[in-house]
Amino acid sequence: MFSKTAIRLCLIIGSLWLVIIGYQSCQRETKVAAETSSIVGIRSQFIGTSQCAGCHEGEFNHWKNSHHDLAMKEATAESVKGDFNNTEFEAQGVSSRFYKKDNRYFVETEGLDGEYGDFEITYTFGIEPLQQYLVALPGGKLQALRTAWDTEKNQWFHLNPDLNIHPREWLHWTRGAMRWNTMCANCHSTFLEKGYDPQEETFNTSWNQINVSCEGCHGPGKKHAEYVQSPSY
Repeated sequence: MFSKTAIRLCLIIGSLWLVIIGYQSCQRETKVAAETSSIVGIRSQFIGTSQCAGCHEGEFNHWKNSHHDLAMKEATAESVKGDFNNTEFEAQGVSSRFYKKDNRYFVETEGLDGEYGDFEITYTFGIEPLQQYLVALPGGKLQALRTAWDTEKNQWFHLNPDLNIHPREWLHWTRGAMRWNTMCANCHSTFLEKGYDPQEETFNTSWNQINVSCEGCHGPGKKHAEYVQSPSY
């Protein structure tokens, strides 16, 4: 049997523990709210390349169609350089067929767990001397194929021809090594937000601009634009 004093002590300790847990939870919520508010504030400071072009036409024209401009694009007839005319390529025993359907771009190749499937190319990545292609997989993951297009030799090639990569290895194109969200995106887009959910292991990644815009190197331009349009300038 426990004494009344022991019971009271247990109740006091339990109450203190609940207070501590509640305090820590509030601290976490406050921190998350502050970080969210900060991100929203920063996002609102980006004005977009078109506004920069109004005053910096010469610089804008130099940037247009540069490697920064073409760092990432939606897959269209204008952006895709690779041969998607039902072309086949084989490396390390893995066959890939690149084809078009209804003005969209696809690859039939080895996917998750070694099963072959048809995957739509959603974005181009880079321009020269090679162009890579991104495929959307479940969970908001964008994956870069290990087969890329050589824009100088005009042919498909494997990025790691000497490696026999198993589908469950980290280096496989469907796995972490080739995950755009975490490995590539920060340098190819402007003000990228990964939007990673560690509980669900999913991404809700977004950007201010899909490519490396003026603000990708110079930072958000709202204050600058407001200043040059003000009487103080």
